[in-house]
Amino acid sequence: LDIPDLRWMPIDLLLNDKETLKSILENGKKVTVMSYPVIIPSLEHLLAMKFHAVKGNYQRRFYKDIPDILSLIEKNNVRIDSDSFRELCLKYGSQELYDEIKRFFEEHKK
Repeated sequence: LDIPDLRWMPIDLLLNDKETLKSILENGKKVTVMSYPVIIPSLEHLLAMKFHAVKGNYQRRFYKDIPDILSLIEKNNVRIDSDSFRELCLKYGSQELYDEIKRFFEEHKK
């Protein structure tokens, strides 16, 4: 496989166990980017990975990942008050992160 020069394309790597990888591959969307097959993780998996990254290093990752999280929520009309969103955030992130997300949307509704 001839991989193009990816220096222009910043990517983060997150290592997963086999079960998680299998779920990402099965539930992801298959697309072609620059004529290469790529799997885009589902919204749930993207959010879980972002929550996990913030949880792993809150001080360093919060300001890097929170804009992505907020954008994913907004563009996909995610109901942050739903039990499923809260559970996902608490499982892979933290109560502090969930509270920050809620606070942001409450302040920007006004």
